[in-house]
Amino acid sequence: MKFLLSILFVLTTLTLFSQQKKETNSYPPVFDSLISHYEYYFGEEQPLQLPVLHNGPTYKLVLGQEALHLSLTDTVLADTQQGYPLSYSVIFRDHIVSLFEPGKFYCYSLTTLSRNADLENKLNTRPFSYHWLLNNQLVARSGEDYYYFATDSTWKPVKHPMIPYSTPKLFEDEMYICYSSCSGEWGGTLYFYNKKNKQTYYTEATCANTVIKKEGKYYVLAHLGHMEGFTTLKMIKRPDLLPQLRKAPGRNDSIKYAGWPGNTIKENTYDSTIIDLMGVQFFSTFTINNRTVYLIHDDCRTFLAEKSGNTYTILHPLFNSALYTHEPVTTEYASAWLVNMDFGRIGKDREIALLLIRNNKITRINWGRLHKF
Repeated sequence: MKFLLSILFVLTTLTLFSQQKKETNSYPPVFDSLISHYEYYFGEEQPLQLPVLHNGPTYKLVLGQEALHLSLTDTVLADTQQGYPLSYSVIFRDHIVSLFEPGKFYCYSLTTLSRNADLENKLNTRPFSYHWLLNNQLVARSGEDYYYFATDSTWKPVKHPMIPYSTPKLFEDEMYICYSSCSGEWGGTLYFYNKKNKQTYYTEATCANTVIKKEGKYYVLAHLGHMEGFTTLKMIKRPDLLPQLRKAPGRNDSIKYAGWPGNTIKENTYDSTIIDLMGVQFFSTFTINNRTVYLIHDDCRTFLAEKSGNTYTILHPLFNSALYTHEPVTTEYASAWLVNMDFGRIGKDREIALLLIRNNKITRINWGRLHKF
């Protein structure tokens, strides 16, 4: 009798394993590592019921039946030998333009990532300490002065660009320049500088990483990794109806801590909330193959997913790594998207890597060395 029971147990185990293996194999091979990761961390507590990887009260993560057809490249640019960039890189004249110690620009072709010595020589006529792309012009600070790179490929003086020093631009259109501050669990602030009336408007955003304009409305994606982490996506119809700064930032002001003296941050100034989730972080959103995707971080893995109600369908596991970042910035350019990524334990608040998204190709550009973050 014991022998028969043992045989029955073995057959039952083999059947369950075979079914689980068959279920796993019904998904594209690109998901194998991601499935194994979730099985390792959660399989003993509660066996995975694929395609579901997470099924909580507020959101669900599921595997897609098909993966996005992406070309992934991991590359290291180590020729600067000057640590990490002084400011977040931008795309200018079809090149990634980055600024390194002691104030020197490096320019990499979007198509080949090879350096353009001619453009570098024209840019490096003086040492610079920070740079932005504003009004489609390369703007940089040298000493206490600001310059823009003119069409004749020379630097010309420009007034203070009305974005605080050492602050990346988050978004820009014909009406606003948008930037933000982040103080971690103490909160963050999103600022809209109005180019027409020269006023700055603000609202709470902890902590904004992407601003996208659709049909005249501004969508603000924010995340924070404190404790279990959280993510929000909120919409603003008219930034000029937000509270107005009574004390605008000066040319040397730092906005590392949210708000200035005399300004009160108000939380309930958004027109609607589209996403409000705990326990998961969305680092970015952009379009690829005409589909809106989110760069989602969950359980030490970061992947691309598509939203449908409260269900997020994973379309690609990317590099099968955490790909973690604290204060990323996503910018849409004419021919590409660029995601600037920092990581506090490596480069503090400096950019240590980039995601370059062009058509169906995603390139992770690591500064100095391949970062396992």
